[in-house]
Amino acid sequence: MIPRVASIDLDQMDHALTRHFGAMNRLSQELNLPEEICGQIAEGVISLIHNAAVEGIEGGDYR
Repeated sequence: MIPRVASIDLDQMDHALTRHFGAMNRLSQELNLPEEICGQIAEGVISLIHNAAVEGIEGGDYR
């Protein structure tokens, strides 16, 4: 979260996530990772983003 930023450009975030998840999928294919593991990693990334957004809205004490 960037200090003092009140909003997120959702189009920019969508573009960035699409690009990064695409790269993650290519890497997982190269490493022959099970699809279940890839899903868990993706869910973890989504949770990190969600928690950072909530923390930014509610303040630094959110866990």
